[in-house]
Amino acid sequence: MKRIIVPIVGLVTIGTLIGGNLYWKNNVNETVQAAKQALTEKESNASNQISSEKKSVKQIKKEYSALFEELEAQETSKIDQLMVAAKADYVSKKDSKTEIITKYQETAQELEKKADQSFNALYQQLQYDLEKNGHNVKEAEQFQRTYKEKKKERYTRILSQVKDF
Repeated sequence: MKRIIVPIVGLVTIGTLIGGNLYWKNNVNETVQAAKQALTEKESNASNQISSEKKSVKQIKKEYSALFEELEAQETSKIDQLMVAAKADYVSKKDSKTEIITKYQETAQELEKKADQSFNALYQQLQYDLEKNGHNVKEAEQFQRTYKEKKKERYTRILSQVKDF
């Protein structure tokens, strides 16, 4: 019975990981694209408005806060899916702990690289929006600090979970 369950769990996990990866990759790209499109529309609308109608720092930060939170949730979900797959491989005892870490480390690094690219695209748009509305781009730095803190928290959580294998 156990010989049947472990491969089934492994296959379901791998299927979930692949499906989830495709879904989230598409979702992140759509989010970034939607943000860029919304900002492009805002630019054209802003050029038609008089300067007294510029957005406040608070308004701009509120708009971007939701986008950054969505990006963080997506990235956390991807990492969680990756950890489930790694744990399933470990439980199935197909590979050693070291082999599993090596196997999933490359995927994790690729996820991190894509997350950084998505974050940087949004962050640059935020800086542009701040500057366009006459504000200091340093107002965006809190988002960068928060991103780095969350990234570090995820990394620490992953290390903790790997130690529990």
